[in-house]
Amino acid sequence: TPEEVLKDVTVQYALNEKQQQCFHIIATRFLNRYIFHQEHELQNDPLRMILMGPGGTGKTHVVKAVKQVMQLYGQDHRIRFLTPTGKAASLIDGTTIHKGLGI
Repeated sequence: TPEEVLKDVTVQYALNEKQQQCFHIIATRFLNRYIFHQEHELQNDPLRMILMGPGGTGKTHVVKAVKQVMQLYGQDHRIRFLTPTGKAASLIDGTTIHKGLGI
């Protein structure tokens, strides 16, 4: 079940409480929109979320956990991960904000 998938990925990436909150917001929105096609009025717009924190707080783990869920459902092409620096982008297989937004 989707709940089991989210729980398994949470355990696999050893997400702490705050990481789990971010992960569940993103993963639940993804599942509802693209897998269950349950779009509510508020969900018509894409989710835009900023995941911030100092180095070592586990932002990369959250991103990788989200990617894992999306890959399991064959939908990993539906998300873009933007970072302020090229080094951070390479860690998560993303792109810089400037390149992603065409600036």
